[in-house]
Amino acid sequence: MKYTKKTIPAQQLPTGETLMIHEYNFDSGLEGKKIYIQANLHGPEVFGTALLTKLIEYLEEKNSISGSVCVVPCANPIAVQQKSYNALTGRSNSISGINWNRIFTVDKKWKSPKEQEVYYLNQLKKSNGSIEESVAANLTLLSIGSDVILDIHTTGNKTAPHIFTHKKSVQLFAALDPMVQILWEKDVAIGAFDESHVIPFLETLPFDKIPHAATWEVDCHGTIDKEKLNNRFEQLIEFLEVIWQNKKTNPTKCVPLEQNNHLHAPIAGYYSWLVDPGSTVQKNQPYATVFQPWVGKSTTLFAPEPFILIGTYGIAATGAGEQIGLCVFL
Repeated sequence: MKYTKKTIPAQQLPTGETLMIHEYNFDSGLEGKKIYIQANLHGPEVFGTALLTKLIEYLEEKNSISGSVCVVPCANPIAVQQKSYNALTGRSNSISGINWNRIFTVDKKWKSPKEQEVYYLNQLKKSNGSIEESVAANLTLLSIGSDVILDIHTTGNKTAPHIFTHKKSVQLFAALDPMVQILWEKDVAIGAFDESHVIPFLETLPFDKIPHAATWEVDCHGTIDKEKLNNRFEQLIEFLEVIWQNKKTNPTKCVPLEQNNHLHAPIAGYYSWLVDPGSTVQKNQPYATVFQPWVGKSTTLFAPEPFILIGTYGIAATGAGEQIGLCVFL
């Protein structure tokens, strides 16, 4: 299939160069769903860019599809430039400190996507607009009117695939084969990209007119593992086939967002995990060993309550109370 390509200026640098957002739009002209997929909204989350590059190559080879697919492989070229030592660091704007996935409007009540579009067009015209407002406006204007919206992310240094979405969409996104789907609602909205396509319309549009939107956490930060890349690509294609062929899927395990939480270090030391992401850890089960060189011994940690370990973070030397992982408490 042929595609049309659009480039949108994201930010001009002090030296005059301009960072661009690249959109690839595959439109068959046939009846079907309008799908929007983006990745790399956070700087370290480069896995999704590689995944969507493979998708672009795949769609080029297809003869046709139903509906359309809009692909933005790098949603935030500003964040991906942020580095420190040998790591990508662009989860937040290094100047303002604002998380790049907390910049989207969720506190409005729009009666139609057109009202949302006008809001973001005006945001782009503001004489004193911030770079966060500009990024939010550009990405939302690309995705407004889509039936299905998927934002691809990564987390931690080891993780099991999981999804954040609304309860209306669990059956559709089950096709991505997540370990768990974490469900957000209006009262826990945080300004994320996926939420901004659903929350403002929950009280103003018929339920069946609200788009399906989700964040898919596919792997860990800063790396592109070829085996995992191929595996996630197969899952992504299966997800698209479910939409194109209107197939049914069985929902995976779902929990409310309130059960999703960070796991914190109960004691200080050097952490070595005894369980892998995706494991269900029962009460009193050992889950980590902590080495404490100042006392010359190690301590085994036992779960005070059951949880599913979704992902672990990459800083093994940890102070008491600091985040060591992401989990769902059962």
